[in-house]
Amino acid sequence: MSFANPPRKPTIPFEQFTIQTPRSELDDLESLLEAARLPTEIYENTQTEDNFGVTRGWVGDARQVWLNDFDWSVSPLCILIYLS
Repeated sequence: MSFANPPRKPTIPFEQFTIQTPRSELDDLESLLEAARLPTEIYENTQTEDNFGVTRGWVGDARQVWLNDFDWSVSPLCILIYLS
């Protein structure tokens, strides 16, 4: 499916864009992720039935992936590939 041709006439014109995130902003994000503290383990954030939102474990795992495994420089390319 291509998003180059809209299903109906757009109300605003399309404009070409480039996704750019300055290295300084990615460095700031990394610093914030490193400094982030996980909440104390309590009943609500240890439940797995989704009654109380995401678990403490999920937040910790996401933080680790964002810090160690996620390639932030590739993300804009993935978005552009999806949109083309």
